[in-house]
Amino acid sequence: MKKWKLFLEEYKDLVKDNEIINTPLYEQEEWDLIVSKTEIEAYLSSENAVQVSLSPDQKDSLTMKRFDAIEAPNQNAFVINTGGSIWAVDFVPRRDKENTQYLAIGGYKSTDEQHLLGDDSNYHSMIQIWRYDGSRKVSTPPKLDMCILHEFGIITELKWCPLSSCDEEGKLGILAVIIGDGSVYILVIPHPNRVRQQRGLKEDNVIYLIIKKPRFVLKLPKSYNLCLSWCQGLLACGTLEGTIVVWDISSSLRAQQPVLLAHIPEVGKAGIHSICWTSPLDRPFLLSADMAGFVYVHDLRDPFLKHEVTRTRSMHVPLSGVGHHLEGFLYGDSEGNCRLNATFHSKKSIPMTYSGYGHIWSIDFCHFCQKVASVSSTGDVLYQLRCDNKIFHYLKTTQADLSSAKDYQNALIDPVASLHKVIHT
Repeated sequence: MKKWKLFLEEYKDLVKDNEIINTPLYEQEEWDLIVSKTEIEAYLSSENAVQVSLSPDQKDSLTMKRFDAIEAPNQNAFVINTGGSIWAVDFVPRRDKENTQYLAIGGYKSTDEQHLLGDDSNYHSMIQIWRYDGSRKVSTPPKLDMCILHEFGIITELKWCPLSSCDEEGKLGILAVIIGDGSVYILVIPHPNRVRQQRGLKEDNVIYLIIKKPRFVLKLPKSYNLCLSWCQGLLACGTLEGTIVVWDISSSLRAQQPVLLAHIPEVGKAGIHSICWTSPLDRPFLLSADMAGFVYVHDLRDPFLKHEVTRTRSMHVPLSGVGHHLEGFLYGDSEGNCRLNATFHSKKSIPMTYSGYGHIWSIDFCHFCQKVASVSSTGDVLYQLRCDNKIFHYLKTTQADLSSAKDYQNALIDPVASLHKVIHT
């Protein structure tokens, strides 16, 4: 508990005083407002209506149209229909004075299309910004507040800079986005309320901003970025070629051009599919996992010396650091377990949650409430408090009923929904 309080104090001081807060907006050079419905429709996701059942017996089903949001009764939860496949979600790291939260969502325009790595076609799509007002006494569903329209391809990952300030009179935040050709775009996004005030728009109007150009593009020659992770003003990227690239975004914003901090070649035996920092504070330790199942730890004070911690027989090993709480990290193994490895030196892990033979796609650790959450291919959402290994909570699954006459390999092939992203706010 003492470490947790020290972390909160250090984090609050860091958020109030850092270099990224004063990053300027270049709205005329980087953004343009679109009001024509014909132009807007070319970027929007498909008119994909879905049937949603909010009860275990699946009797009371509802039809959700594109951009609809409904509240799940007695579950303190909401369901959003974005209209397309979701590949990336992330909350804005800071809340404004009215306790309003913003969620960015990116992916494909529909649920039935497929794309290859390196696809750099002229693909029109958008990043959705949803708003949830948590200050109201009566709970209301989230609302689509702003759409970031673009023509640079599909979105495979996006993450907000943890130090970017959310200011109604300025910017919403600084967003790092991986697009279809493997490049990372850095976007300085204006706050929706600022745009409304400048353009005289009503509060209920959805804002459609098109990107003229990003602040800058991060990509080394002959490389394809697969994953990324923030630590204050640093951005670490794992590539398909098995290398790790660390960019100094704070210095890049000042210099108006990308500043490379470290390039670590030949990290893994295959492409780097997962990457994360051990702590959101200024710590030099970085974790990575390649497609061969190896998990490595890196010290940026000597970046070319890697250490292999463990290996699991899986092509995708999700990672999450636990930072200030203890020396260790969380990872998903090949048997559907979310495990806590208690050291960086060797494999000394204990299971935290079990997905039921499903593959763990994503793990997230909340540094403020000390909670672990994981999602799997079977549609399960599991979370557990790190400080107590005896108590855990199981959220209702979307998995179909299983028959005892089938073995587990066949029974788990066709879940109702496969969940592959989980985040905390």
